[in-house]
Formats: sequence, C-alpha cells, structure tokens
Amino acid sequence: MTSAAGSGPQEWVGYHAGVAIPPDVMARARLLLAHAAVQRVADARGLDMLHIKGHAVDPSLRWPGRVGTDVDVLVRPRHVDSLLAGLLESGWAWYTDFESGSAFEHAATLVHETWGYVDLHRYFPGIGAPAPAAFDTLWNDRSVANLAGVACPVPNITAQILVLVLHAAPLANRMRGGRDIQAAFDAADRARQAAVLELVEELRAEVAFAAAVGGLDQYRDRPEYAFWRIQAEGGTRIEEWRARVAAAPSLRAKAHLVLRAPLVNTAHLAHVLGRPPTRWEIVKEFGARPVRGVREEWRVRRARRRAPLTGRHGARPVGRALPDPAGPGERAATAVAPAEDPQTGAASPATDTPVGAFVRPDDVGAHAEEVAVFTARLPGGPLHILEGVAGVIWEEAVAGDREGLVQRVADRTGAEVEEVRSDVEAFLEDLVGHRLLRESVESG
Repeated sequence: MTSAAGSGPQEWVGYHAGVAIPPDVMARARLLLAHAAVQRVADARGLDMLHIKGHAVDPSLRWPGRVGTDVDVLVRPRHVDSLLAGLLESGWAWYTDFESGSAFEHAATLVHETWGYVDLHRYFPGIGAPAPAAFDTLWNDRSVANLAGVACPVPNITAQILVLVLHAAPLANRMRGGRDIQAAFDAADRARQAAVLELVEELRAEVAFAAAVGGLDQYRDRPEYAFWRIQAEGGTRIEEWRARVAAAPSLRAKAHLVLRAPLVNTAHLAHVLGRPPTRWEIVKEFGARPVRGVREEWRVRRARRRAPLTGRHGARPVGRALPDPAGPGERAATAVAPAEDPQTGAASPATDTPVGAFVRPDDVGAHAEEVAVFTARLPGGPLHILEGVAGVIWEEAVAGDREGLVQRVADRTGAEVEEVRSDVEAFLEDLVGHRLLRESVESG
C-alpha cells in the first residue's frame, strides 16, 4: 500500500517506485513538499525567508495551467549563509553559486535528490532599495501559506504581484511572464494596482517595472536604464557587460565586474559539458569568449543597420500608459490567511486533540491528491506515496478522532469492518514506526 520513492541523479522522484502517478500530480506533490522541506531547515535555525513564485503564488493570481518548476525563496540577507549551510547539511548540493547563476548574481541554486532545485535569492532583481531594507518591507507585511501542511511565509498579494511583474521583465521570461502580468496586474482593480505602484516606488523598482509593462524610456537618466533595456529587448554580451558596469552602485562594484568580465563561467561550462571541465577546456573557453563576443557584436550591429528603427532586435512596444489611480490607495490585504502569530509565522493552533489520537508530527509534511497521499519526514525524506486504502487510512487517522477510525475506513472502501481491522491497525503501526504519525499523549 505504500512505497518510498527514491531517485537516481537523473530521475524524477516517484517515477520508478512502481506507482502509477500522473506526472503533473507527482511534480506538484514533490514541489509542495520541497517548499515544506526548505521551510523546515529555516525554522530549525530561526531564519527569515519568504517563498516566492511557483506554488507559493496566491491562486487568485495564477492563470490556468500555471505551474511551478522549482522552489524560490527570498532570504533575509544576513541569514543567507546560515540557510545555505543548513541546506547543504540536509542533503542539498551546489548547482550554481551566486556569481555564475545569472547576470543579476542574485540567486544560488541547490539541488536535492528527492526535492529537486531550490533558488535561494539574496535579493530580487529589479528592486533598487538596499536588500536588507527591501526584505524588511516585504517581511513586515507578509502572510502565510500552508504548503504540504507547513506554515510558509509569503509576501502579501500586493508584493506577489510586483514580484511576478518584475520577473516578467527579461526577454527570456516574456512568454510566460506576459500571462503573469495579465493575470496578476492587468486583471487587478484600480485600488490593487495603486497599491502595487506605491510599493514599486517604495522599493525603487520603477525601471524594471517599466521594462515589464511599458514606459521604460521615461527612465533614460537612471544608471540602470541601459541594463534593463537590454534585459527587456535583448543585446550582445559586450552591451550587457557595459550596462552592468554602468548600473553598479559603487566604484568597487564596477571594478569587480570589470575584472570578472573576461573570466570563464566554469559552472555554466560544466553544465554544458555534463561534467567538470578540464584545465585545457577552461583555457580554450577563455580564448574563445572574446572572439564570440566580437563576432556577435558585429552581426548584431549589421542587423540593426538593416532593420527598421521601430521594434529592432525584438524590442517589445514601450510607452504603454500605466494606470492612473485616483489616489494612492490602501495596500490590499492578501487573500492568504495570516498565521495566528504574524511575527513568528507559526501556524494557527489546532483544535484540541484527544489523548491517544493520531497526529502528524511537526517534522512531517503531507499533500493529498485524489490518487494518493504524499508524505515525508522533513527535510530529508524519503517521499512516501500512500495509494488506495493506504491514503484513506492516513486521511482518517489525521482527522483527529481515533474512535471509529476503522469504521470510517470500511465505509469509504466498501469493506466490512472486521475484514479490514487487522490491516488498518497494522498499517497504522507501520506509519508510527516510520514516524509519519504519532499518538497524542496530551490534549491540545
């Protein structure tokens, strides 16, 4: 009735466990439990982080078919190192570091054999306010989402909309990001849009926001204008590096970028090769980079001379009028119910639990689907798939009422009580033995 789903380095968890689970269901369950696993690491160390994008997005902001592919978290800057250490100790491994991950150098990616990828953000691209102050602003107005039974802090809906819009600004994110803008910002009422624009100003995100929704040319005098123009419309590697240097906030940061520009991104090269590069391969790449850059610059310049002035190199239309709200408006409250204690992010207390009843331990996450219940001890796993009667037994056990549990299982499965009693009791013992359930020893 139950199986522990493991995976090899190139396998998705659960697909080789002998359980016929639809891929979309498997992916959703795995990601929700991954959110819970990362949160468990943060809670154990007393760290502040917000779950962003993907399955952490409020359902009211999602368009049909929108799904997450990994876990994204925004971490209080001074807690980044501790969370990284906790994840590495809990089975995650480096995939890319901050400097090799993207042009923004904003996130490190780690991977876990069971839970997949987590992007750990030390700041969010497009937000110009200092990272500690920006995190405080988002944290102080946070809400809580229940992901696989674990209370996970999330930005409020206003901030979630802003994150979705900013993420849509780069050209690489345009197709999916355009639908995010339509579903989250365009579909919002005037009060909600006003709240988003107020937050844009507070977080100094005007340039990136305009790169996503239009009106970017209004910010030609801002140092980050060229960078976001390239992000939104495309450009060469040389243009991007020049723009990054221009947008750097200090001389020290500019010098750092200039010194790094000619270096080989060994992490990216390893992903391309499928193995760590040799010294000779790094040397060859070091010599090939400037040649490719010059060739790319020449090709793009020639194409631009031949192209019409409007919409060149894939530029999206700019200058779209932003909403003109009647007033600043109040920040709209999130539809996600806040935790009972908004300062600790603790989940609302459960109702009284009778002595001897089965309860889900604090270090266990669970997600129920029609085909199965997915549960795991966090943060390391393994993932257990409770199909058929096993899932029914789990659901009735955690309902909190032990009396009549066997009868309820029999009613739901169409069996006689005495036919299933021994199997139900044996399986409950198995769940307790795996520490996926425990018996309550006191009320509450």
